[in-house]
Amino acid sequence: MEEISSEEGDFNTSKEVAALGYVTADKDFSKIRTRVSTPIEAWDLQRGDTVYAVKFGIAQKLGYICDQATAVLEIIRNNANVKKLDPNWRAYCLWLGVKTATIPAHMSDVNSIILKQKIDAWARRCRELGIEPRLKFSRRVAGSS
Repeated sequence: MEEISSEEGDFNTSKEVAALGYVTADKDFSKIRTRVSTPIEAWDLQRGDTVYAVKFGIAQKLGYICDQATAVLEIIRNNANVKKLDPNWRAYCLWLGVKTATIPAHMSDVNSIILKQKIDAWARRCRELGIEPRLKFSRRVAGSS
């Protein structure tokens, strides 16, 4: 999907996304459980061997998804998850719905140094854990939140 006009939650649970083979895990806090009571959302979607953390917004506000995904990787690295994760995934994708005029062709086209640094740190952590990092960009249609 190159252009997205729906809200993030509606997008994750939409018929269009399901028809493309994505399974929603949005707001499913059962994937990762630690001994701490704070619920953790591991990812939003899964298709095949790839899990997707989905976030929409302007580039400068998308760093949150990197922080959340990195926290999930730290739980995996520290074996802090009290529940065994589904072993059928090998790639972790940050799906960014960027509110911009055009879809960034490369990470270097994103207008946020902090986001670039966070994505780089997240990707390094993925590789350290033997997980393939992936990025997917869509354009968040202007005028939508």
